[in-house]
Amino acid sequence: MTRAAGVVLAVASGFVISACGQRANSALAPYLSATLTPGAGLGEIRLGSPVKAFIDRFGTGSVSVVAGDELLAADLRFPGDGLGFRFIAQGECLKALAATHGASRALMGIVDTKSFLTRYPPCALMPLQSIGIDGANHSLLGGYSGATASGTKIGSTRAELFAHEQPPVENRAAATVLDSPDDNDFEQFTFGNGLVAFVRRDGSEATAPAAAQWKVQKLAVFVQDDAQGR
Repeated sequence: MTRAAGVVLAVASGFVISACGQRANSALAPYLSATLTPGAGLGEIRLGSPVKAFIDRFGTGSVSVVAGDELLAADLRFPGDGLGFRFIAQGECLKALAATHGASRALMGIVDTKSFLTRYPPCALMPLQSIGIDGANHSLLGGYSGATASGTKIGSTRAELFAHEQPPVENRAAATVLDSPDDNDFEQFTFGNGLVAFVRRDGSEATAPAAAQWKVQKLAVFVQDDAQGR
């Protein structure tokens, strides 16, 4: 299953600006075993929560600004924990940033949160659109050990994914904080309840294990209104 074409163009035609932050965040440690609930959040971290409240509690981590024709977002990633959080600029916040004639660079100012929110007060309410868990370093760092509300974990097989979750939705996808240039390495499945699962393709057609045994490496939950059909 593929991401909606409009979202792909929005991301591909834009650019990403980054600021680094690699260490594990102790404040996020309890959430590495929390339940990932599609359409709702990760434990007590709820989709729709405002960015200021999140940063006050957890900091900014590694900040990327994703900009395109239909998207302006701040991705706050915590690589040491394998967690990522996307906050969407919209409404009055988007208007305030657009007035600078450099909305993407203006949004990057969120790394200095106090100064940024003094300059753009409406952006304090930027909502959390998606939460992502990347299991790439799972075996090295411990990483996320929890599961979705239905039991899917990082490392679950493709067969287990389909056994635990409702059937994926055809021709429907969502842009999330997990969007990456390496997406072609994965099968991506979007579920109608607000879950995206990335299953890593294992080897070539000739040498790969049965697809049912391919493993889930990344999971994301998102605000369901952000799923789109082609």
